[in-house]
Amino acid sequence: MTDTVDTERRRFYRDVALLLGLPFLAAVGLLALWRPWQFHYDVGAETDVYAVMSGEWDWAAAEGFCEKNPHTISFSPDRRLMTIRHVEPWTDSAGTAHRIAEYDLEEASRHHVRGRIRGETRLTAGGEPVVWDLVLTSPNSYRWQRADWAFWGYTPEVRRCPADADSTTSQD
Repeated sequence: MTDTVDTERRRFYRDVALLLGLPFLAAVGLLALWRPWQFHYDVGAETDVYAVMSGEWDWAAAEGFCEKNPHTISFSPDRRLMTIRHVEPWTDSAGTAHRIAEYDLEEASRHHVRGRIRGETRLTAGGEPVVWDLVLTSPNSYRWQRADWAFWGYTPEVRRCPADADSTTSQD
């Protein structure tokens, strides 16, 4: 008799788990495909993504925003090189001071460019040099994402400096 009760109880719990679990798993799957947390801004078809990315920028949370150490992003005429110039030098993980970073660009879309920093010494878990995506989040903001990070992993926001933002025709 107790075997029958135990069997019925197990079937009941299994059925409840299936009734509640399958819709939950389906919702999680759909959410993962939808990716509402993956945010980016696509420039219009008539707009040059390189022109939108060019200009003077600074980290949104920087002390003395756009006064102490803004950086300027520019692209070579053939769009194969992105150059970032800082006012103040920064020190990399190897202890070398830099003011300029050059990225060999591998791809571009309406919302991002992907590039490898020349002389990059950081490696992915697979032993490859890291690859960076500059991802527009508006005409006047972007975030960095390493290609080997989780799809939700971004740096803090970088914003266009006010004098440069005044010259853009698009609004946030």
